[in-house]
Amino acid sequence: GVGDELSPPSKEISVTTSSLDVTDMGTPGITNGGGQTSIGKPERVKVKDVQPTMVDLSWKAPEGDAEVAGYNIYYNGDEIASTKKTRFTIEGLSPDTTYTYTIRAFGVGDELSPPSKEISVTTSSLDVIDSAEPSAPINDDESVDPGEPRVSDLVTDVSGSDNSGSTIGKPLRVVARKVQSTMVTLTWKAPNGDAEVAGYNIYYDGDKIASTKQRKFTIEGLSPGTAYKYSIRAVGVGDELSPPSKEISVTTSSLDVIDSAEPSAPINDDESVDPGEPRVSDLVTDVSGSDNSGSTIGKPLRV
Repeated sequence: GVGDELSPPSKEISVTTSSLDVTDMGTPGITNGGGQTSIGKPERVKVKDVQPTMVDLSWKAPEGDAEVAGYNIYYNGDEIASTKKTRFTIEGLSPDTTYTYTIRAFGVGDELSPPSKEISVTTSSLDVIDSAEPSAPINDDESVDPGEPRVSDLVTDVSGSDNSGSTIGKPLRVVARKVQSTMVTLTWKAPNGDAEVAGYNIYYDGDKIASTKQRKFTIEGLSPGTAYKYSIRAVGVGDELSPPSKEISVTTSSLDVIDSAEPSAPINDDESVDPGEPRVSDLVTDVSGSDNSGSTIGKPLRV
């Protein structure tokens, strides 16, 4: 009550949760009307982009006049996310691994469509060929995987010669931005002085992993919750190298996130999700009030 008095308890209800060994667990609060639905299944599910740790799916809306409120995405039959759009990016995947997905539409009355045609996708591998060649052009795609301690150059080599008499100053203020579970973006300032800079080399634990003409670089394919050390060296027009920048240590974020989904929870619109484990935590606030024995409030009915 408004004075925090409590009613007598309702009649007790016993509930047995279903097994996880099912094909379709559906969405909390969403039923399929006993198998009867007027919504058609999503069509033409496609893979728009595949990378070592992510996949981007798209599909077409169901045919017919039934109003669609959104879509559920299923991984091996288990629902992992919802969206209002007809495109979704799934992150936190493992390289060179096959995943199977389906899509189901749901209507304004919470009815579910039949599942779409199943699609299987295999993430790309991190094992790439070292294409480094002396004096080759600098890479401008701004993305590379440092790999294992044996580092392969995913970009062309502009390391230059390690001239001890270099007149180029070292890059300054190396900063880690947009640190995520599998990627990090580094930025830095150009060296002081008048020496002309042709580009920059990026080093992981002292080994060169990439080159760029810009003062910003994104490194992908990292492991969650792992520390990495990077430094930057400038390259002159005569291939001379600057001293290394101050080393920066970056720890990627963990994939251990809290699932706050509740029945009828709002649809996720950030278009990104990790399938995760099936451990769910309830983040519901407590309004239990005081246990007043003289309560005038009736107990809840029909639990």
